[in-house]
Amino acid sequence: IEDFRGRAVRNVVDWGDLDLNYKIVAEIDSELCIGCQLCYVACEDGAHQCIEPYAVAGNSKKNPRGMGVHVPRIRVDECVGCNLCALVCPVEHCITMKRVEHGLPFQSWKDRIRAGGNSAECAPPTTD
Repeated sequence: IEDFRGRAVRNVVDWGDLDLNYKIVAEIDSELCIGCQLCYVACEDGAHQCIEPYAVAGNSKKNPRGMGVHVPRIRVDECVGCNLCALVCPVEHCITMKRVEHGLPFQSWKDRIRAGGNSAECAPPTTD
């Protein structure tokens, strides 16, 4: 226990210093998914409604009633990375959270306030 005590503290920062451009989203492994739809229900009822049931072409998996398994699909542009889907999933490592790289520079809330909301100072780098 002593080896772990206080190790997370260095990850705690003032919210004004967090990167507003950091994005993480859920990713579902269709090979591991059993089609229970718990992630869909959790997201639909308690989160951001960014998971939809999806029939995978050629999927031979069947549920206990003999029906085809619908593997849920994440609408990445709507996912806020709350992790609720991964928490309710009964299959270990089926839903993981993945960082989305979008080329935007680090920008904290404090940086945005200093820039006066001027997006030019916060724009992604250009490749000329």
